[in-house]
Amino acid sequence: MTDFTKIELPLRTPHPDREAWEQAVAQATGSTPDKLVWETPEGIDVAPLYSAQDLEGLDHLHTYPGLPPFLRGPYSTMYV
Repeated sequence: MTDFTKIELPLRTPHPDREAWEQAVAQATGSTPDKLVWETPEGIDVAPLYSAQDLEGLDHLHTYPGLPPFLRGPYSTMYV
């Protein structure tokens, strides 16, 4: 039987870092990533890219609907 944990899979593309991404954005759009932030109708800013660093220091990351601390809103669609 084949042990798939011992099969080496070549990484076809390197993982880009944030700086490389920002340069690609500037080249493609002529703008900075900060200028690509948009706002939802509820007033929430949405960035064009999120990474693991954006999760650091956030409370309640591992909460679930229907369980305390009940942070997901009173309605299934979040709207009345």
